[in-house]
Amino acid sequence: MVSGELAAGLGPAAASVLSQWAEMEGYTFKLIRWLLNGRSTAQVAVVREAHSAGYRNLILKVDHVPADRAGLSERRRQVEAFQQAPEGFPEAHLARTAHQSLPVGEGRWIVFQEVAGPAMERTIMLSTLLEAVRSGQDSPELFTSACETIVHSVLDAWAVHPAAFAEDMTASEFLRHVLVDKLRPGTKLQTLAAAPAEPDVVLDGVLSPNPFALLSGRLDDPAGPFTPFLGRAHGDLHVENVLLPVAATVDPAGYRLIDLAKYSSDAPLTRDPVHFVLNVVVRVLPDLSPSQRQVLMDVLIGRPDPAERLPSWLAAFVTRIRMAAEKWLAKSSLATEWRQQSMLSLIACALIFMSRKSTPPEDRPWFHSLAARATAAYLDQVYRGHAYR
Repeated sequence: MVSGELAAGLGPAAASVLSQWAEMEGYTFKLIRWLLNGRSTAQVAVVREAHSAGYRNLILKVDHVPADRAGLSERRRQVEAFQQAPEGFPEAHLARTAHQSLPVGEGRWIVFQEVAGPAMERTIMLSTLLEAVRSGQDSPELFTSACETIVHSVLDAWAVHPAAFAEDMTASEFLRHVLVDKLRPGTKLQTLAAAPAEPDVVLDGVLSPNPFALLSGRLDDPAGPFTPFLGRAHGDLHVENVLLPVAATVDPAGYRLIDLAKYSSDAPLTRDPVHFVLNVVVRVLPDLSPSQRQVLMDVLIGRPDPAERLPSWLAAFVTRIRMAAEKWLAKSSLATEWRQQSMLSLIACALIFMSRKSTPPEDRPWFHSLAARATAAYLDQVYRGHAYR
């Protein structure tokens, strides 16, 4: 049985699938509360599950899942994440898949996740803090410090260190490793990447190196092959995949990560921090003027900071997340290599947001320009004499 309030919120198709499965298996599901998630079309709720064996609270999510990542594939990655993580990290910070994934139709799936530890009635999504900052209802310091804590933790406590003996990659190979399933046959990004790419492209009236030429290997890369930072990573880190417990105040150190469908033990470690930042950026772009958007590109690629023209919290957020990631490698003398691979991840993630359906059409050219600016910055990093500076 499914409670009326939960059924109404899920809609007819998802409610029907859940009701039939629950009746067949002897479960009852009652809505505790919806987790507000800002821009996403996904429906996320805390539900109370009752069964003859007892009851528990679960996260129920209805979302669009590509066919190659659904069902058993997602469950397998969840299991691998728990098995491969350092001792204590999964129990402290990872959600565990509960039950099978239920197909709703049209690429949508119902996914159950169990979160140990915090009382789910007192849990919020990280996106809730961001929306409070955007609306002026809360101090941005809490949001920024929470993000800083999370990014440093997933590197320092989960990845711990890059995987040893990783094979060298070219820039093109690294970009494709970051993009992974975004280059599946038939996707928009794969179509764009397969087209002949000239070395240069004019965007916003500026001649820049073409990121698709670097992706395809048609653009000369003076760096040559390099050893990539690979290791355990979420694969889709963003503000709607992080839950925060709330007692008297929000507790960032008690964060929980949900949706491990893209988890990998050999992921590019620079991808999650960069994707995390751009997920915030795509939400705040509507708040910025055209000149501020240009300044934000400078901040993202690490140019001298004209941050007085940006909302102060946004410039601080970008800088502090970058520093949180670099702090992880502070003792390794590999900061230069990390920055170069972060710039490649910025190129790849900008292309992801440029081609993503959820990105407003009017903002997609901005991400294309960001990818081109990041390509120029990468070439400048690895070869200071390059013409693009």
